[in-house]
Formats: sequence, structure tokens, C-alpha cells
Amino acid sequence: MALGVVLFSMRRGYQQDLFAYLFGNVLAISNTELAMLLGLGIAVVLTLAALFRPLLFIAFDEEIARAYGQKVDTTNAVLLVLVALTVVIGVRLVGVLLVQALLVIPAAAAALWTTHYRSQLAVATGLGAGCGAAGLALAYQLDLAAGGTIVLVATAAFAISAVVGRTRS
Repeated sequence: MALGVVLFSMRRGYQQDLFAYLFGNVLAISNTELAMLLGLGIAVVLTLAALFRPLLFIAFDEEIARAYGQKVDTTNAVLLVLVALTVVIGVRLVGVLLVQALLVIPAAAAALWTTHYRSQLAVATGLGAGCGAAGLALAYQLDLAAGGTIVLVATAAFAISAVVGRTRS
């Protein structure tokens, strides 16, 4: 999908406005929207940090977490709200069609490099941010669609991780 977006953006008459919702338009974000997205991102990260242990407990064994008195349903509801906020941020940046790739690819690549949950979260966050910055710079230099280029950079990072991960095993 990302490759199609990038190739389509190279055509004359590319209708940026028509496809902004589907494919995002990171370059058209105003300072106010940027501040709001930053605030949402910080809120998501702080909430994840505050709920780290309960989320980890529930992820490994929900029944045992219930037996130990964890509020599993409430924690799961909060997690769903965090995912929804993350999707809202991502839709504005890379669009509806590419946001799921940015939710999955950095986490999958991080899983190839780490064995602990905490380090996987840190690596996935850094990898996502790094791929975002690298993809945006590449899109600017080559005059390509930013959202698609960001996802392609993330995909390349995953491919490299998969190859290196196989040779390390």
C-alpha cells in the first residue's frame, strides 16, 4: 500500500486534498494541530508508563490478574482508549490506510531485537520515531508522499531486522 501511495504521488495532477484523509498529509499540519498531537502523544506515553505493570500482568495471564484483584476490564478499556488516541494521531499524519502499518511494523521489528517487554517498548518507540523522521526527510528530498515513504522506511527497517535477526540466532 505504501509503495502504491509513493508511486501515485509521482504522477502529475496528484490530488493531495482528495487523498489526505486516506493517506495523510503530515506536511499540512498547523502549529496548533502539532501542539495538540504532541499533547495527545505525551498523554498516551504517560498513561502507558503509569499502567505498565498491570498491562504486563494482564498480557501474560488475564485470569491470574483477575485472581490477584487487578481491574482487568478497566485496564483493557484504558488500553483501547490509548490505541484509539494513537490511531487518531496516526490518521492525521499518515492516513487511515497506512496507520495500522505504523502500529505494527516498529513493534514487530523491536521484537526481533529484544527479549524483554520493557526494552521492546523502548526500541519500538525509538524505531517508530526514527523511521518517521527518516521517512519524512527522504520524502522531502525526493518529493514523494510523506506517509507512504515513512511506512516504506519502517518496512525496510523490519526487513533488515528480520535478516539480521536470522543471522544472530
